Amino acid sequence: MALAHYTPLVVGPFAAIEGLEWVGYYFCMGFIVFLLVVLSVVVLLIVIAIILVAILPDGGWHGVR
Repeated sequence: MALAHYTPLVVGPFAAIEGLEWVGYYFCMGFIVFLLVVLSVVVLLIVIAIILVAILPDGGWHGVR
């Protein structure tokens, strides 16, 4: 039974370039995930602010007894 082994897609001097492409791909994906997290936090803060404005009376926190 033959063991499966890793075969690089590119052999030779271009193998390093392929490695850099993978690093760039994963860095880009991480950056996109970071942007999505920041966007979701901003949207969450806006929703909380809208809910507070709708619930609180005109005096804001000082109007709550």
